Amino acid sequence: MNRARRGVKARQFRRRMGRDRRAVVSVVGTLLSLLVFFALFGIFLTQVAPVWMSENEEALTVQLESSLGNLKADIDTQVTEGGPSVLSVPFQLNSATIPLLAQPTSAYFSFIPGAIGIFSNVTMQPAPGATGHSIFTENISLGVFTLVVPNRYYAPQTFSMENDAVIQSQGTGQQVIEFPPTFSLNSTPSGIDLTASIVDLTGTSTQSTGLGTQEVFSHFVTTQSIESTSANHELNATFTEGTSYPCAWTQFLSSTLNASGVSVTHTITPSSCPTSVPSPVPVKITFRGLTQFTLIYSEIRVVIGVGTE
Repeated sequence: MNRARRGVKARQFRRRMGRDRRAVVSVVGTLLSLLVFFALFGIFLTQVAPVWMSENEEALTVQLESSLGNLKADIDTQVTEGGPSVLSVPFQLNSATIPLLAQPTSAYFSFIPGAIGIFSNVTMQPAPGATGHSIFTENISLGVFTLVVPNRYYAPQTFSMENDAVIQSQGTGQQVIEFPPTFSLNSTPSGIDLTASIVDLTGTSTQSTGLGTQEVFSHFVTTQSIESTSANHELNATFTEGTSYPCAWTQFLSSTLNASGVSVTHTITPSSCPTSVPSPVPVKITFRGLTQFTLIYSEIRVVIGVGTE
């Protein structure tokens, strides 16, 4: 009898041990599956997601740079052709996203007419239609359109349009004029000709940020050409640009003169990139011994948003 009872208990013990082993294996398998999942998820968050969002932000940056370039091209067409009276460019202000994992990056822009410290000053001697020591001077405060892309994974960028130049900046020393204004120096049979432009952006001060697309309109107002000549190579001209990006303007003026291949007496101040720019500073270039200087002045009214004037 005792032997029978001991046999039954042994069989019950073996069944319990079998169930326990299966339970332990199931728990261990679940834990291993979770560990593999979290390992793969961690790799995705630390390796794949940043690369993915960097590509999204790069695409946003390129798209906004292209939109600002298209806005400048529209303005140049209006200045050259005297119309169309109104053109528009859409600006997509947010990047693509990673569903549930990463929010889109939002860009924002501002337009400030007559911005403090942003100006163009032009001096001609002799003045147009005159001889001797008569002087013509024009000083105009300019509007500025600034576009900021505060990327988190790709390099943050700032784009700005001032005096028909589109400038890309990543700091004080990393500035470049992506789309240049009209500024050319040519050697002709009669002498040396210089052509420069001033494009004043006017309108209502505006700021915009958030998701979606924003329309920016350019309304043509006026354009005029002012010309001074001197048959004896005695025309002197000074062009001063008040700017928040002196490094970009200094490099642009120097490279333009070098590319022209024209030998003319000139000075550029400052001669190199400033190490710091706490506020807008003037960049000045002076020419001596010109035979002709043509200044093209234009006014464009900027309107942001449909139905806004």
